[in-house]
Amino acid sequence: MVKSDAQMRSRTYGTAPGARRRWWGNPVVEFVAVGLVALIVLIVGSGELSKRAATDEAIIDAQSTTELLAQSVVEPALPPGLIAGQAAALDKFDRLARHRLMVGDVLRLKIWTRTGKIIYSDETTSDAERRRIAPGVGFGDRLPR
Repeated sequence: MVKSDAQMRSRTYGTAPGARRRWWGNPVVEFVAVGLVALIVLIVGSGELSKRAATDEAIIDAQSTTELLAQSVVEPALPPGLIAGQAAALDKFDRLARHRLMVGDVLRLKIWTRTGKIIYSDETTSDAERRRIAPGVGFGDRLPR
């Protein structure tokens, strides 16, 4: 006896001839789909948490490096004329800063007073272009007004 294609399908899938069984009704397919969704959520969630943790750690590391350099290298080397804006003191400190401070992970160097006036910057800007920093930011509280 030769069986028709519909009869073969009905035996194989347990459905009546002419009826279509939905693939998502299969428990194995549902289990795999839920597992994939859960895996994607875990990957995205752990990626975001890792990114936040890495950013926080980088900020903490930069702050501690800044504190160390400010106390051990910058403070002892600040010439008195730098605060007054003397060109010779600025040149002397600039040479020191470029050779001893602007190495490794240090990208920028700015020194300002408590009032927010920038007295040194590694960026070359004119006095008119210099911005004022909010009082109490960074290490400016260690310098005279």
